[in-house]
Amino acid sequence: VGNVASALGSPHTLSVGASGAILGVLGALITHTWVTWTKTDVRIRAARARGLAVTLVLLVGSGFLASVDNWAHFGGLAAGMVSGCVVFRSELVFSGWKRFVIQSAALVGVAVMAVFTVVLFTQQREDFAVEC
Repeated sequence: VGNVASALGSPHTLSVGASGAILGVLGALITHTWVTWTKTDVRIRAARARGLAVTLVLLVGSGFLASVDNWAHFGGLAAGMVSGCVVFRSELVFSGWKRFVIQSAALVGVAVMAVFTVVLFTQQREDFAVEC
């Protein structure tokens, strides 16, 4: 999904690499940490929070260097966080309507990402066919 964000955000720029996917995994880990926050020991929470903060600052900070694709970074991070809500939904500490809202928003987010992916690749295929 980071690649989709990159293609939508800067359509005339070629972007390669795995940093969007890495930030996607980081986003899922952030979601898991948030979802299991109250179930986790205080020392482990502190270590996780510090580790995630340092990693996030380094990866996002690297986005200010030349020729780094911030669209892929933030698209991957957002997709990882949304996907994490879907994957870790059984561990949500919320109940009732809050849990329903979080799960619904996550599922809608995944559906929107899927639609954007299909639309983007359909459009890219049509553009390629016109150029040939």
